[in-house]
Amino acid sequence: MKKFVMLAGFLLINHLVVSQIVSKPLLIDSSIYLIRTITGKEFIGKIIDNNDSSFTIQIENDAGESFATIPKKEVKEKQIVHATDIAHGQYWGTIPNVSYVLSPSGYSLRKGQWYFQNIWIIYNQLNYGVTDHIQVGLGGFVPNGMLWGNVRITLPVVSNRLIVGGAINYSTFSNTGFWINEPKFLIAYGFATIGSPHANFSIGYGRVYNRENNSQPLYVVSGALRASKAVLLVTENYLSNNINDQMHLFGIRTGRKSLTFTVGVSLTKANRFNALPWIGFGIRFW
Repeated sequence: MKKFVMLAGFLLINHLVVSQIVSKPLLIDSSIYLIRTITGKEFIGKIIDNNDSSFTIQIENDAGESFATIPKKEVKEKQIVHATDIAHGQYWGTIPNVSYVLSPSGYSLRKGQWYFQNIWIIYNQLNYGVTDHIQVGLGGFVPNGMLWGNVRITLPVVSNRLIVGGAINYSTFSNTGFWINEPKFLIAYGFATIGSPHANFSIGYGRVYNRENNSQPLYVVSGALRASKAVLLVTENYLSNNINDQMHLFGIRTGRKSLTFTVGVSLTKANRFNALPWIGFGIRFW
C-alpha cells in the first residue's frame, strides 16, 4: 500500500510538472519580428507559434508581457527587427542612409541588400552588401561618361555608437570635356562615424590622385539627424584651406522601408556665393 501511495504521488507530481512545461509557450525563434497587417496594425515580438493559419507572438513592453495571434491571411509584411530599427523605445525602422549625400556613413548595407541612388538624373550609384561590413558599388555621371567602382569596409568598434571604415574609389572617363578639366582617377578615404543610425556624424580624410599620381587632400565632415519617424536631416561638408574649393550640402530625406526622396541645397563660393538646389531618390532592395 505504501509503495502504491508513493507511486501515485510520483505520477501526480510528474503530471503537474509536465503540464506546466507544456502549457508554457515555447519560443520557436529567438529573433524579434515586426508583423504588419493589411489594416495597418503593427505587432513586435518573438514568434512562439507558427502554424498553417496563424502566427502567435510574445510581446514585451513597459506594460508587461502579452500574447497576440495574427491570422496569416491578414499579414501584409513580416520582417526581423534589428537594434538599429529602434529609437526612443519605439519601432522607427530605417531610412536608407548608405551615404549622407555622396560620402559614406558607417551604417552600410546589410548582407544581400542592394541600394540605388540618383541625384538630378545625371548621378547614379548602385551598391551591394557582400557582407554586413563589406560593400561594393558601381556608378557614373550620364553627361560626361565618367564611370567608377568602389569598395567600402566598415568595422564596428562600439555597437551602434562608433564605427570606423575605409573606401577606395577608382574612376575613369570616356569624355573629359564636360565639367571636369583635370580628371581624378583614385580616391583613398578613411572615416569614423560616431552616434546611432538615427543621430550621427562622420569625420573623413582622404587623398585624391590624378593620372600623374599627384595627390590632393580631401576633408569631409558629415552628419545625419532623425527628426521624426519619416524625416532625416543630412549634411555633407567638403573642407579646404582655399574657401573657393569648399562645398556644403544640406538636405531633407523622407521615406521609409525601401524608397526615399531627398531635397536640398549645395552652397559653394567659387569667386562668388552660389546656391544650387538638388533633388534625389534612393531605392533599397532586400
